[in-house]
Amino acid sequence: MKINITNLSAQSLGRAIAQIQQFAAKLNSDADTFANQLAGIGQLTASYWYSTDKDYEPRTDANVAVSVQKNQNAQNSYALTATGKAVAFLEFGAGITYSGNAHPWNGKVTPPMGPGTYPGAGHWKDPGGWYVPGTYDPSKKRSIKTLGNPPTKAMYNAFETMKQKNVYQPLAKQIFT
Repeated sequence: MKINITNLSAQSLGRAIAQIQQFAAKLNSDADTFANQLAGIGQLTASYWYSTDKDYEPRTDANVAVSVQKNQNAQNSYALTATGKAVAFLEFGAGITYSGNAHPWNGKVTPPMGPGTYPGAGHWKDPGGWYVPGTYDPSKKRSIKTLGNPPTKAMYNAFETMKQKNVYQPLAKQIFT
């Protein structure tokens, strides 16, 4: 941005101030667009990872919706939210009975998530697995038995994707130039 002040008159300075204010408003608008579009990339990434988790049982609990919401408490800020019956189980692999692929956020979130953190710990250490509550099928005379599920890390993967230079840099170039 280049501002020319031809003389030090009140009118010339007023025009310069108006140009600066216009630039600031455009910069703020562009920053909001950037944050929104980057959050949209995160939303697509998380949705992809949740939709590809084929290990979780019961499948009916595995439906997760990922949305982007404007954060009203911070300027140019958006939040990704995952909603569904089993989001924590899917994200952190909380029902897992074997030492699989650990989630990088285990122990870093409140309440604690990950293997053995379910209230009462359930049967997560049982080498024979455990039956999923509420899944009894009278025709098969059994409930779904599982060894748990590895973490999808969908939100973590979304976070890591948004941080990558090859993702945010072209987007910033497109918006801010």
